Amino acid sequence: KESFTATELSVTTGIDVGANDEIFNITYDRATAESAQEVVFNVNGGSLTINAPLDTVKHYGKTEIVNIKSVADHSYYEYGQTEKIELKEGHIAVQSNATVNYIIVTSDTVENFNITLNSGCEVNAVASTVSAISSALKNKVNGSAASDVDIITEPVSEDLNNFAGGFGTEKHPYIIYTIEQFKKIKSGTSDSKLYYILGKDLDFSEITGSNVYVFSSPVQHIELDGNGKSITNLGGNGSGYVMVFNSLISSTIRNLDLRFNCVVAGSAGMLIYESSGNVILDNVDVYGILNYNQDGRNQSPYIYRSVNGSLTFTNCDNYADINATAYNAAFIGYAPIGNTVITLKNCNNYGDIVAGNASMILANKSGFAGYLKLENVCNYGTVMGMSSADLICWGKL
Repeated sequence: KESFTATELSVTTGIDVGANDEIFNITYDRATAESAQEVVFNVNGGSLTINAPLDTVKHYGKTEIVNIKSVADHSYYEYGQTEKIELKEGHIAVQSNATVNYIIVTSDTVENFNITLNSGCEVNAVASTVSAISSALKNKVNGSAASDVDIITEPVSEDLNNFAGGFGTEKHPYIIYTIEQFKKIKSGTSDSKLYYILGKDLDFSEITGSNVYVFSSPVQHIELDGNGKSITNLGGNGSGYVMVFNSLISSTIRNLDLRFNCVVAGSAGMLIYESSGNVILDNVDVYGILNYNQDGRNQSPYIYRSVNGSLTFTNCDNYADINATAYNAAFIGYAPIGNTVITLKNCNNYGDIVAGNASMILANKSGFAGYLKLENVCNYGTVMGMSSADLICWGKL
């Protein structure tokens, strides 16, 4: 029934959850069964784990992860929509009209698995974490739809288990559904950038406190695609600041909405404290309310300052209302350090900025060392300062 809920559910038969979306993490375990049976699962979200060496299993509906530890040969049939199938042992057949984003083979023996992709199914990619399996995948993936699928013949990182899907590449970025997955973002290298994409909105209301960073250590060489999703309740209602990145280096963030909920005086939210290298913010928009006190001076919703590199805003709009007692702005908090180039292109302010010294672009220019380039940057909001109000920055550059 729709009123039934279960975080963990173990069964030895099939199950049809109907419209119920409160049943998660179903385990079908018949590892020690001595006779075979055929079962059907119709699920509505969550995960499905199968350990049934003798059985035939058919899956309908939607699920995020299907973990196949063991099934009989020719035994698992996918008819539904699944974000990721992990295959340890057995044969899976993806049927017509079924959708699977990724199939990950975790077996360490080539003989232990087979994959059939039938006409009309949609599968994004097939990969393995094991080098010997990866090189053999093209011979283990069969069916009329196999030629339409990206079969990755190099092993992918086991970090994929930290995310909802993807391999961290530009073509197949790691998919993030939860805050726990978001916190597992890690740095790439100058030779191998890591790619991430949000699959759902993220609610940051649980991240509160005084002077908190989601990532306290530097994060570098990543690309985070918000995919039109939102990070909501950023900043919380605590006293002090809550920021996402303490240090972001040579990275790109794009297609993301930041929705602040800093309604308590003194609470602050910010995407980045300090950037260096070449950092790009593209189509990142800001909404909500920010209330800064004296401890929130030289801040903005986007970033505190940039050091030794370039910081580029393109197609970024601020819709947030900022109330402050010191130096505050919509885009940049404090003057850049080093030979830094800051560029704003096609960016606008629609919010009301009220501060002791209020600016649209740069809150405090003290010690400015760098260059500021503006192209098609407009103010449609209100910039009001108790001591001064400026569109570009407080005082003259």
